[in-house]
Amino acid sequence: MRNNLILRRKELLEGVNSGIPLHKVVKSLMVKYGKTRQTLYADWKNRKTWIDQILEIDQPQEYFKKIVGRHEDLYKKCVEQWLSASSETTKTNCLRLLRELNMD
Repeated sequence: MRNNLILRRKELLEGVNSGIPLHKVVKSLMVKYGKTRQTLYADWKNRKTWIDQILEIDQPQEYFKKIVGRHEDLYKKCVEQWLSASSETTKTNCLRLLRELNMD
C-alpha cells in the first residue's frame, strides 16, 4: 500500500510537471489507482509535506520554479497562438487551455 502511495504521488508530480493540466492527471490516476478525486486533490494540495521524500531532491524550491517556468511558457505560447489564429475554433481552444492553466 505504501508503495502505491509513493507511485501515485510521483505520477501526479510528473504529470503536472510535464504540462498536463492537473484535472486531467487526477482523472487518469483515479482510474489507475481507484482513488477518489478528493484524495488526489488533497495529495496535490499537501505536496509540500511529501515532495522531498518522493523526489529525494535537495532543493524543492528549484523544482517548483521549473514547474512554474514551464507553466508560464505554455501560457505564453497559448496567448501567441490565440492572437495569431484566424480560426474561431483555434481561438476557443486557446481560451479553454488558458482557463485550465489558470485553474492549476
